[in-house]
Amino acid sequence: MKNAKFELLILMDDQGCIALPVELISGSDGVQIQPFVIAAYALIAKNGVIRIPLEEIGEIKTADLNESAFIRQELDGYRPFFASTSVEVAEFLLTKDSIDHRKLNYLIYLAFVEYLMAENSSSDRIQKQLFSRQIKVHSAGLDCLRMLRVPLDSAGRYRQLRPEQINDQIDPTVVTILNRVWQRYHNYSAEQLAKLISQTSAMQLAWSNLKQSDVDSMDPAAIYQCYQDDNGKD
Repeated sequence: MKNAKFELLILMDDQGCIALPVELISGSDGVQIQPFVIAAYALIAKNGVIRIPLEEIGEIKTADLNESAFIRQELDGYRPFFASTSVEVAEFLLTKDSIDHRKLNYLIYLAFVEYLMAENSSSDRIQKQLFSRQIKVHSAGLDCLRMLRVPLDSAGRYRQLRPEQINDQIDPTVVTILNRVWQRYHNYSAEQLAKLISQTSAMQLAWSNLKQSDVDSMDPAAIYQCYQDDNGKD
């Protein structure tokens, strides 16, 4: 399978130094990167920019990078801003109710789309994304969430979480969007959400790319353009 191209960009300063927090180097839930990976890609860096494919890293958010002021300034507008992670989004939604994995997966995708459309102005330059995890495509639909370390209830749903059980610092803009998505779709079943998403041109394009070009992940720029076109038809 071919993936859409997703990269983390890290800028080296004039002395060839970069600043990364311990969490990114040692690995934490959803975030994994080893020093030798950084070193290997640093050897082929161009113009002081290290480009590391996200499949080498796991899921990251921009706040995890904790770069120096120099790096933050130089990268501003040059790489996508990742506001959160799919795990953080999932845990926030689980404070609302118990939810099965399939429905939670679709709610997270809809939140991704909502954030993408609200925080960007053109498909030519996607600067802000809700999370960095690739949205995988398969014949039955899509997948943007791995299994969570959350207990299941007797019906096979993730148990509802108390707000104090999650330690994630979620941006207020993200909270607003997640609340909006929950209010709009929480009464839908997983089957209804699957049908709703399958009828969008973004999903139709993803299936076409999977069948014709063997690309098994969705490109945020293509998602944006498809939803913009669909909204223009209304």
